[in-house]
Order: sequence, then structure tokens, then C-alpha cells
Amino acid sequence: MTGTDLKSGREKRGWTQEEAASRLGVSQPYLSLMESGARRVPEGLARKATAAFGLSAATLPLETTWESVQPNDDKTLANDLASLGYPGFSYLKAKRKKNPGQVLLSALSCRCLESRVAEALPWLLLEYPDLDWVSLVATAKVRDLQNKLGLVTSIARRLAERRGDDEKLHFFLSWRRSWNRPVYSLRTRSATTH
Repeated sequence: MTGTDLKSGREKRGWTQEEAASRLGVSQPYLSLMESGARRVPEGLARKATAAFGLSAATLPLETTWESVQPNDDKTLANDLASLGYPGFSYLKAKRKKNPGQVLLSALSCRCLESRVAEALPWLLLEYPDLDWVSLVATAKVRDLQNKLGLVTSIARRLAERRGDDEKLHFFLSWRRSWNRPVYSLRTRSATTH
């Protein structure tokens, strides 16, 4: 979560910094420092703010370390999707929410996904278009998951087109074009397109 997310969530509620700080259990000067970007927003506080301000789960911290982008089993992924509101797994007891980008990267890291989990991935992109796409795409490229991410994004784009959701359709098309920018390889020192 960024300071901008924190500030816009507070303002959306119509709260002053003093009111928001009181609800989050922090001081007003500390909240001000986080909103201005002078201090990072700790994970626990990000979770509190997400709930208190009604923010998207996409504002939760996105872990992109090697350990955090490990494949999960189908049951864990189904529970993660249920906690994010996926209707196909609404019968499962929701657990602690994770950043949708984290769930997506974990699913894409799997060699073989249960079909019901794979079917949920385009929904994830349609439901949470406010993901940190820069980090998501960069992590996918580092982990060699860009083709899988491209496939899921293409399916989400087609669904947006079918639904007549022009805003999301345009969004997916613009992001797809940005993936095709040249990337310079350190080994060959030549431009390649990924």
C-alpha cells in the first residue's frame, strides 16, 4: 500500500487525518508521514486501512520475492480466491485476504492447475484491474511467467469485450502493448522482445 492509497481511502471516507489516525490506532503525524511517502505503510496497518477505508485488496502489499512467488496447491489457491470474492468458491470459508496479484503469480507458477482454479484467473483480472501492473509484469518476466500472464490477460480482455466493458477492454489492450517493449539482455547485450 502506498501513501497515496492511504490518503485517497481516507478522503473517500471523508475523514480528517485525526479521525483516520484514531480509527487506525496511530498518531496523526505518523499517518501524515505515511500519506506523504516519508514512511512506508507497514503490512499490519495496510490490512487495517484496507478494511477501514473499504479499499481494494490490490492495495495490500505485493510480495515479489522468490519465496513468495512459489506455486501453491489447488486448495490454497481456491481458498485465496474465495477470500477475494470469487463466486465459484463462495462455499469455502474465506481466509485472510492476499493481494490478488500475489494469488495470480502463485497460480501462474504452478505447473498444473485444477481447471476450476484456472478458470478463476481471468475473473481475478476483471475484478481487480487496479493491480500493481508494473510489479506484476516485471515479476512475471523475471520468473518466466509472461506467456501465462499474457494468456490470462487475453482471456480477460475477450471477456471484457463480450461484456461490453470498454474501459477494461482499453486498459488490457494498452497494457498488452506495453509488454512488447524491447528488453535488453545482459548476456547478449541485444534488444529482444518478450
